[in-house]
Amino acid sequence: MAVPSLLALLLSLVGGTGLLLPGTVAAGQQYDVELIIFRQWEARGDDAEAWPLSVTAPYAERWQPLGARGFQRLPDNQLRLHGARQRLEQSDAYDPLLHIGWRQEGLPRNRSVAVPLPPTWMPPQAPEEWDPALEPQRLYGLVRVYRERFLHAVIDLRYHRDTGDRDALLPAGAVHALQQSRRMRSGELHYLDHPVLGVLIEIRPVD
Repeated sequence: MAVPSLLALLLSLVGGTGLLLPGTVAAGQQYDVELIIFRQWEARGDDAEAWPLSVTAPYAERWQPLGARGFQRLPDNQLRLHGARQRLEQSDAYDPLLHIGWRQEGLPRNRSVAVPLPPTWMPPQAPEEWDPALEPQRLYGLVRVYRERFLHAVIDLRYHRDTGDRDALLPAGAVHALQQSRRMRSGELHYLDHPVLGVLIEIRPVD
């Protein structure tokens, strides 16, 4: 899907640095992870997406809530994407759902830990017994950031639509899944595309 014009503008305004190359950071490097998750209105008619009738639970072998050891939530005055969020709020095409950030160590993949979002959400202990109809949150899921040769972000989100959604192409209660793994550039704003959800994410090394 082509990047909508507003998002193209956001990406051009918030530039970044080069790739994080091996040997450029020391072990134990800390990173600030910041993301905005937003609703975007999907296409209709022949361009409409065919959605599955059921989705699996967000899952990670290891997860840790924000505020726990090694995962410090960033206060509002340390977030840098306020301008991007304001532009999304001012557009009729997007609806920001969550703007959040935290600081963590850049662990390798085999030691990496996912963060549940929003912070009040608790991942299911038994994913095979998970019932999305019982979830109290409309938006929830897991975000995992790790560093090997490059930085990587693994996004596993669910969005539970209701009768208040405009352009509703499915009955109330439909659950959409955004599952993407992306190699990241340190300090650069990235856009993860999905017909219903969008994610702006930036991972910045801490000096």
